[in-house]
Amino acid sequence: MPTVEERVAELETKLIPELRNEMRSGFEQLGKRFDDMEKRFDARFDQVDRRLERLENRVERLDDKGDRHFMWVVGIQFATMIIFIGALVAAVLRTSS
Repeated sequence: MPTVEERVAELETKLIPELRNEMRSGFEQLGKRFDDMEKRFDARFDQVDRRLERLENRVERLDDKGDRHFMWVVGIQFATMIIFIGALVAAVLRTSS
């Protein structure tokens, strides 16, 4: 009858290769899961990038629109000022003659 130490040694020689194979298989599966997660994250970040681009385009359009409206307001104020000065000059010239 084999001793306890011999039986333990026999079990170790049988179980260690199986354990190694299981660990390798587990690590391969874990690597695949990380690869899948990385692909999902990349896809999600691509979606976020597209949304940010659309938002940036909208902000640029609003900025351009604000610039155009500002130029209209300044133009109207300038025209009003010229008309007012012209009216004052006309009034001064009538009173002096």
